[in-house]
Amino acid sequence: MNVATLFGAPLALQPEARRQWIAALTVAWTALIDRPPANLDTDMDVLGSYFGPGASPRKIRSRVTVLPSYDARFDRLPESVVTVVDGLALITPEGRVLLEVLLDLDRTEAVAVHPDEHLAALDTVVRARTQWQRQWLHKQFRASLSAPVVGAGLFLAINGSVGATRAMLLPKDESYDRELGDLILPIIGRFSQRLGGKQPDTERGLRSSWVFTQLSRLLPRDIAREKSDIPAGTVIFIRVGRDAALVEEMASRLAAFAPATVQRAVSELVADYRTARGKLTALGLMHEDPTTTRRITSQLAVAGRTSA
Repeated sequence: MNVATLFGAPLALQPEARRQWIAALTVAWTALIDRPPANLDTDMDVLGSYFGPGASPRKIRSRVTVLPSYDARFDRLPESVVTVVDGLALITPEGRVLLEVLLDLDRTEAVAVHPDEHLAALDTVVRARTQWQRQWLHKQFRASLSAPVVGAGLFLAINGSVGATRAMLLPKDESYDRELGDLILPIIGRFSQRLGGKQPDTERGLRSSWVFTQLSRLLPRDIAREKSDIPAGTVIFIRVGRDAALVEEMASRLAAFAPATVQRAVSELVADYRTARGKLTALGLMHEDPTTTRRITSQLAVAGRTSA
């Protein structure tokens, strides 16, 4: 016969045992957070920095060193509420919720956890962990883009590199790769510098440049990077139907800068691109449509914050 529990804890505890559990959980909580328990919602938000997917290992290590030793006080507590880390007692989100339930029982002098309170406690933990996972997932698609990466995205948009047939080549041939790198990376670098960013290394060529690697990794919905047999190497391009979305994304990333700074950086990026257009044409890699370029520059002209 299965006996219902809350995170492995019995739903009914004798008053003395309940007070012992409250004391142990409070000690573990106070050691981790460096203050007594407060509002449950607030405390669960705090725990996100320790148990959420984006938790900082350094922060966790710094707090673990002050945790209490896992001794007889914690022996009867389920591992799901207080876990052992290097011989120390670490309270979990489930432990903080259980502490709240036990405190409520103690205040009301109830004998056992009511079914509604049982379900509410389970729901609190599920909602917290779901929220942490959702925040992490959104962060993967909203990671910050440095100025050179934004410049690389705009370069592809201006060059009309939409779809595999108009892709930008990242050649396997080292000589060809350096030739393209010498042509394209300085354009992206000057754009970055106008925004206060750094200049990408131009010596290693285009294929190994981190700006295009970062672009495809951080914006996979908009940017595709695929192997190419003819010619040998890799191609990178804006996915068909995602060119407008990419420019909109670039505009949102430029919102932190003054409008005048954005307008100057974009207009000079276009001017620099035009100086390289002849060589790109000779290499069969130029696909610019001037009408599209004007539309892009007009859209980015209103990017940037409202005041400098």
